[in-house]
Amino acid sequence: MARLIFYQKEWKVHKEAYEKKIVGNDDTQFIAKKLMRHFKIRCKVISGGTQGGGRAWINSLGSTIRVPRECPFGVLCHELSHVWQHKREGKTKHNKGLARLIQRMVHYCEKKGYWETELAKRNEPKPTKPEPTAQELRAAKIERRKTQIKRIESKIGYYQTLLKKRKRSLGALERAAS
Repeated sequence: MARLIFYQKEWKVHKEAYEKKIVGNDDTQFIAKKLMRHFKIRCKVISGGTQGGGRAWINSLGSTIRVPRECPFGVLCHELSHVWQHKREGKTKHNKGLARLIQRMVHYCEKKGYWETELAKRNEPKPTKPEPTAQELRAAKIERRKTQIKRIESKIGYYQTLLKKRKRSLGALERAAS
């Protein structure tokens, strides 16, 4: 009963996340990989098979989550949050800690625009960059050489100072020895 209450609260709080659906297995895998990379979690994502919700299996061999074919963002975030909670706390339960992790993941998806723009970006070709002219290439090369010279000169100053200190220290040691 407590789990159902947790789900109802989650659906109310993240209503927009549960209304937006990811269509297709490739898009689900793509967004899941982006979320796993950002939150530093590892698991296998299986898309399809379940009707409404998802399922997470966590054991010593690794983690697996199963999400429906047309997966809502809320379900994907919920199941990935189970894996994230297990990584952080060593256990996973439907409690306030899990609710916070789900909230962080849903807000991250919203902030990054995964709900609308991310999937549209994959279908658009990347804009081509203008080819730099010979003068621009030469100017960039000159700037790189100037920074290299500046770096080497600062190292020379450092080693000259270090050499003076070591000579002074050596003189002091020789005077003390005699």
